[in-house]
Amino acid sequence: MTDVVSRNGDVVSGIDAKYYRAESPESSPGWSDLVKQFFYKQALEQKFPLDRITNWFVFPGYKSTSPNGALEKVVVYDPVTLTPLNGTFPPIGCSYLCPMELMKMYAESKSYKFSEVSYLYSNV
Repeated sequence: MTDVVSRNGDVVSGIDAKYYRAESPESSPGWSDLVKQFFYKQALEQKFPLDRITNWFVFPGYKSTSPNGALEKVVVYDPVTLTPLNGTFPPIGCSYLCPMELMKMYAESKSYKFSEVSYLYSNV
């Protein structure tokens, strides 16, 4: 799946499909993936200056598949003060969609209802 930019009203969401287990920091996107999302956000802010921009990773699976709890968001912290660097590196939301369900919907030319994916337009 390719990266997607989607708009709903005055909210633009940069959505990046990733093929990681995303059950822990070790099985999650690395720094290069994060940097790409940060640059996407900056580019979207230039293109849509009046809109609110959100960033999301979408992983295969369901939240219930992770024994340690699924990731909900990626946040970069200052290593000295241990405070989030939200201004420089805004949080990236994490969500999970079943690949088999996605392929079935694609094959049947169906799509999700907005209520099923509305979280992709919410603040992280």
